[in-house]
Amino acid sequence: MSEPQIDLILFDDSPESVAQLRHKLADSLFEIHPVHAKSEALERLKSKPVQLCLVELDLQDQSGLAICRELKDLDSQLKIILMTDKPNHE
Repeated sequence: MSEPQIDLILFDDSPESVAQLRHKLADSLFEIHPVHAKSEALERLKSKPVQLCLVELDLQDQSGLAICRELKDLDSQLKIILMTDKPNHE
């Protein structure tokens, strides 16, 4: 019997970062749904709820924190992990 998968939105505007994370999580229990824009993330969450969302804090055109607020407005139970590839984020 196979383990149930956890639906996960991976929100990052860097294709390289998305590829790296998908590779690292490939053998895990996660069903990964990469998105690169806020509209994609919101549409994905509206169409099929997920259990977890990984969000890049430093997006080029938008704030990762602002996106988290909008995602939580749609699903208050959603678990969100903020991430950054910056070594010294302030």
